Amino acid sequence: MWLLEHGDFAKAAAKADPGLEDAEKPLMRDGILPQASRMTDSRITHVERTGFGAYDVTVAYQVGDANFTDTVSLHSTGVMPYVSWTFDRSLLGAVYVPDDTNVAISVAGEKVSRADAYSAADHPTRDGVGWMALAAYPGVYVIAIDSGGPRRASFGPMRAAQEIVSASSLASPVLPRYGYNN
Repeated sequence: MWLLEHGDFAKAAAKADPGLEDAEKPLMRDGILPQASRMTDSRITHVERTGFGAYDVTVAYQVGDANFTDTVSLHSTGVMPYVSWTFDRSLLGAVYVPDDTNVAISVAGEKVSRADAYSAADHPTRDGVGWMALAAYPGVYVIAIDSGGPRRASFGPMRAAQEIVSASSLASPVLPRYGYNN
């Protein structure tokens, strides 16, 4: 959690090994979010042993003004003093953006495309528009959609929105409303 609070997303991904291909990590580089957009006030609130060397750890944290509680799962391998820990579930969440090749989309200043989509996540549709999930750690992500003109977006050529990501965003996707139209 310390790595996430300090914006060291690549290091956190290396430690938690979320099993992503390099192409699925456009939002997982160190320093992608400014300090004000990162999670804060993280703390462990409960630890439950779920098996031999396996634990569910409940963590609480804040993103912007919103409070979140999520559970990470990990297990140990090896014997003392050579024990290593592996995450079975981390604080990895997702940012959802329209899956549309007719617009340019950037998230936290990074241009993204279908090639960057998180393949293990659900990719829902709403109002005839497909959405793609981009793997992301907790934070506030600024999303900009540039349609190159008013023909594809009711809001004009450029629209920026913010999406708050928590680890729960993967389990229950909430599709943002950008004023995006077909």
